[in-house]
Amino acid sequence: MYPFRSTWVALLPLMALLSQLISTHPLCLDGNPPSIPGGPLTICKIYNNYPGSCCTVETEHEEVWYPRGRYAPSRDSDSRKCRKMISRLLCASCNPLAAHIFDGESSTPQNWPFLCQPFCERFYDACADVEINTDARVYGPFRIPGLSASQGLVKIRDLFPTQSSYCTRFGSNDKGACHTDKPTEPVGPPPPPGRVIKLTAAYPELNFDQVPIQNARVNRHHITDIKFVPGSNRVAVAFQTGQIIVFANRRSATTFDVLLDIRDRVYYRESSELGLMGLTFDPNFAENRYFYLKYTTPSNAEGTNAIVLSRFRKSESSWSADLSTERIFFNVNRPGVQHHSGTPIFDDDGLMIIPIGDGINCCSGPTRPIPSRDLSSLRGKLLRIDARRSAAQDNDYSPLYVIPESNPFKDTRDARPETVPYGLRNHYKMTWDSKLQA
Repeated sequence: MYPFRSTWVALLPLMALLSQLISTHPLCLDGNPPSIPGGPLTICKIYNNYPGSCCTVETEHEEVWYPRGRYAPSRDSDSRKCRKMISRLLCASCNPLAAHIFDGESSTPQNWPFLCQPFCERFYDACADVEINTDARVYGPFRIPGLSASQGLVKIRDLFPTQSSYCTRFGSNDKGACHTDKPTEPVGPPPPPGRVIKLTAAYPELNFDQVPIQNARVNRHHITDIKFVPGSNRVAVAFQTGQIIVFANRRSATTFDVLLDIRDRVYYRESSELGLMGLTFDPNFAENRYFYLKYTTPSNAEGTNAIVLSRFRKSESSWSADLSTERIFFNVNRPGVQHHSGTPIFDDDGLMIIPIGDGINCCSGPTRPIPSRDLSSLRGKLLRIDARRSAAQDNDYSPLYVIPESNPFKDTRDARPETVPYGLRNHYKMTWDSKLQA
């Protein structure tokens, strides 16, 4: 019945390895993704375009423009060269990888960036013999590597006599976690010659601003999933705040129905990975009207937060779901606000595959034990269950799911039998290839 059992087993070591090889993802110091600035940056110009910037015009002025001239107060030519390099150094706060180059993955992010080795060498050569002002009033939130506030006028060479001693301490060869003044390399191959890729609105007449937001602090919508509804010509859009809307799959669509609104059950916080994280429809949705969600809940009386996998049922007569139809499949304790992963999917055998992240914040530092390697925990795993039994017996007493016989840890002592591959970090989106059966 499950011909790809050997495929899953063979993939276990590979997926564990891939979790370590995935490249660093863009992330700002405040936990937000980078974006295209509201206006052109005048100093950190290389971040005006893709993959964006962690600065706005205003923050660039405060963190780069204002302090740059005060570091090297002398007007001689050497100081002018050094000020230029200091400007480029201060652009580290605008770097789309800022959370990583400031060692944001540690428990206490540092206030100076790791420098890519070539940039570190150029910076040292330009500034080593220049008196740099370390008056605390000069500094913004960041420091020049190797210097502390309130040291007076200091030469870097007095503290680090050689370029090697300085760049051994503050340089890095990890391109995903160091700052440079060179443009970020483009991601992927360029478009073929003579062809232009243009983004156009798929549903230009729809106004998503009409979807109610959670509160006054949330001023924008975050879409976490888009799905075609099986057995209909409709599209469903899930919002991180806890709403799902459906509308006709026509470019001329102007209205939508609210399929579900569970903002009172979902724990969402702006600039976080909390909220409604995934939506999938039952393969037999046209007959049973079931759809499944993965979302985060607020703290309960014991102070515990959770990732919830649950099922709802659409009304028979309208495009809305009754909140009382929710059936919770399981809760997974989540200690942090990040790495919860996203959308469940179904394979060709009707089995549900569910990604659960390791729940460790990107900036929380080393965590022991590592939950993704602990087979008794659901965190950091890809799960597989058979939810069809619950579809046949829709009541509170029947088991909500069973374990497929081909799950590799079904009979392993102290292991969660739902687990298929493990050792994963934050596997957010997936798709199922019917041809490859994987």
